[in-house]
Amino acid sequence: MNTNIKLSTVNDGNIYVKGVQCKLIRTNNVNGAITMEDIAGKTLASALNEDINISYATAPLDDSTFKSLNGDININVNSDLNAEVSFKSLNGDFYTNIESVQASTKTTTKKTGGKRGTKYEVNAKDSFQLGKGGSQLSFDLLNGDVTLKRN
Repeated sequence: MNTNIKLSTVNDGNIYVKGVQCKLIRTNNVNGAITMEDIAGKTLASALNEDINISYATAPLDDSTFKSLNGDININVNSDLNAEVSFKSLNGDFYTNIESVQASTKTTTKKTGGKRGTKYEVNAKDSFQLGKGGSQLSFDLLNGDVTLKRN
């Protein structure tokens, strides 16, 4: 896993990655979606006007950052996730079905119906812990939701 991958496009369609294990996977798309399936490694993903959809073969062990201006970010993991999560969105919410969440005193939770899971309202400068904590997962959005699910 000493390889780095960098994929970028502007107005030229979507980025699709499958079955890649790297030290770093960096994707940037303007006016197109990012979809990564069955990946492993540190992830830096940024999309403008479309969604980011990522499924990890193994939970990220290194700090990863996800940014979207006008789209949702959907992350799926197949294993236990131990991470520190920071979430910032002007017009969006954070959803998860992971139950081992340790929220700070500033974080409030609301139960929601459906498959999305528990809704967390997080102060922009706040973070919370999933599982035992560990790598930092940073989510930064303007208009969009984050859904972080364990399959």
